[in-house]
Amino acid sequence: MSTSESPTWPRCEHGAAPAADPVTCRGIQASGHTACLAHLADADRDAYLDSLTPGTDIDHRGTPFTEPLLNALLNALRDPATGHARLGTAKFESATFQGGAEFESATFQGGAEFESATFRGGARFESATFQGGARFESATFEDGAGFGSATFEGGAWFGSAIFQGRAWFASAVFQGLAWFGSATFEDGAWFKSATFQGGAWFESATFQHDTEFGSATFQHDAEFGSATFKGDAGFESVVFERWVSLGPLVCAGRVQLSGAVFNGPTTLSFAARRLECRRTRWLSTAEVRLRYASVDFCRRTDLPPQLRTDERPQLFLILVRHAGSMTTKGWGIAAVAWSVLAVLFLGITVSAGALGLVRLGLAGNEVRVRLSQCRLESSRSGSHVECSGRLVGDVSINTVTVRYDGKRGDVVPVARTPWGTYEVVDKSFTSWGTAVLYPLLSLVATAVTSYFALRSGRRGKRQTAPSAS
Repeated sequence: MSTSESPTWPRCEHGAAPAADPVTCRGIQASGHTACLAHLADADRDAYLDSLTPGTDIDHRGTPFTEPLLNALLNALRDPATGHARLGTAKFESATFQGGAEFESATFQGGAEFESATFRGGARFESATFQGGARFESATFEDGAGFGSATFEGGAWFGSAIFQGRAWFASAVFQGLAWFGSATFEDGAWFKSATFQGGAWFESATFQHDTEFGSATFQHDAEFGSATFKGDAGFESVVFERWVSLGPLVCAGRVQLSGAVFNGPTTLSFAARRLECRRTRWLSTAEVRLRYASVDFCRRTDLPPQLRTDERPQLFLILVRHAGSMTTKGWGIAAVAWSVLAVLFLGITVSAGALGLVRLGLAGNEVRVRLSQCRLESSRSGSHVECSGRLVGDVSINTVTVRYDGKRGDVVPVARTPWGTYEVVDKSFTSWGTAVLYPLLSLVATAVTSYFALRSGRRGKRQTAPSAS
């Protein structure tokens, strides 16, 4: 939540000035009070803390925490059996932590919600256990962020988070989805020996210093599309057990893959200063596409993948440039090839036009779906978030599946496509532009390929006529 947006929860009335702003503190009111935990009277705060027991659900959204206040809260939730804090569902959305936030070895039995929170001192979650989802989207860590040896049993969401200090995730275990899409790491990022049992999503992430994933294990799909590394990107001895896509990405330093093991299909596509693949093992299909990089495949134990550069010949250019020397049979083959392409682009034009109308809500009987679950789906063409739910007002048990970057409980408009699937309805300017541009481009391609098909057929007939005479 942006600081300019008004919170949806009942806000603390401390320092209220009815003539101007009736509420100045963004913290949620403590249960039974009109002030947040930070602004309660001492007696009321002590009574609230005394009422807490290990495993209690707490809600302190928007609350400004000093280090002593946070320590008092965690002490009230400390489990005597372990000596560490044990929380139920913990809501700290948009909270501000002025000093150090010491959550080491804490257990979050429910969801841990830190969306848009600000940590102005060090944030320490080493050896913490998140049994539910851990949500840190758009959080800001102004000092170091320590998650070393932490266990995320549910999803770990760090999308658009900003790490201004060192981000430490060494030996962390992500049992569910690890989402770092569009996150910014302004200092070093350390994921050494981390284990990603679910999908690992780092699309559009920015790493402004050296990044270390050495000895990490990716047991599910890994996605680094559009990521930027301004220092070295270290993937030494990393194990990728399934499909992986490193790129397209940009690395100003070295991409270090020495000792890495690729067990699944692999696509590496990046612009980098240097690629190091010493003793790298490629156990499935792999393709590396490079720009500007020097490559070191020395002392390999398996053959390197197919290596391609950006200077590959294009089929379109071959057909056009070498058209003058074709025989009659060659012209016939070219005409058939261009005809097949024309039919293909025509099908794409019709499909894109129909899909655009559905996405704009102009076709397909628009309805609404309440999402019940979202998950990351992967394939060789890339990864995407797929959500499912039931139609609002529909008493049947049938569910609808759509591609949509949302979360459980969202209600989204959808429409049915002619081929039976559902698409999210989006009437924004961008959606209108896409709905017009895609069919237009494919229509132009249809016209161009049709022209070359006719041209090739006519040239073939011209060569046949003289030979017949």
